Amino acid sequence: MRTRISGLFIIWIALLLGGCASSPKMAFLENPQTELDAGKSIYLLSIDLSNQYKTAYQPKLNYVSLENTDTEKFTNYVLGPEAKTESEDPQVGNQYLAHFSLEPGNYVLRHLVSVNSAFLIYGSFMTPVHAEIEVNAPGIYYLGNVNGSVRQRQGSEFKAGSSIPLIDQATVGASGGSFDVEISDRWIDDQPAFIATYPNLKDADIKMAVMPPFDRARAQKYWEDH
Repeated sequence: MRTRISGLFIIWIALLLGGCASSPKMAFLENPQTELDAGKSIYLLSIDLSNQYKTAYQPKLNYVSLENTDTEKFTNYVLGPEAKTESEDPQVGNQYLAHFSLEPGNYVLRHLVSVNSAFLIYGSFMTPVHAEIEVNAPGIYYLGNVNGSVRQRQGSEFKAGSSIPLIDQATVGASGGSFDVEISDRWIDDQPAFIATYPNLKDADIKMAVMPPFDRARAQKYWEDH
């Protein structure tokens, strides 16, 4: 158990530091053709997060973390303020319109890393996704919607975040909670929201590449291994 906690704490620190230090700029949607000509692909992803366990601490998305499985390196994509709709109401939750660009290669969308803080408490959450993304042709792709909701953890389920710092993580419900995750195609609702936020997408050829349903067993194994 101590080894697992230490491993998760190291990952948690690495992700937080990576999100602060090495997040790529996200200005390409102002002129998406520039990135397409460079051989990259653009990915769109809507995200809904809520905390039904400790309702005073709603997860606020900090960044999307992807692993390049060819190089085993992580890249963290921070969202701009225009992509966030946040509420303290647990029945409403927080909504995000994420986007990022990738070079050709093989990736796994590992986690959605979010935080919440209130007077001496700073908690973090890691919503598992573990969906594979194969980048082999330039274009703009829609990955779907990820809905992650924290509830009280049962038995040996993966935790909603690290166990450390003990008080902070327990207070926000990250160590005592687990995520229920649903991945779905919500393009009918997401399309107008993305276009309103990024008008240059209006006439873009956006291809559907919706991720498969969330694999809880895979997420559990990854958590146990790390």
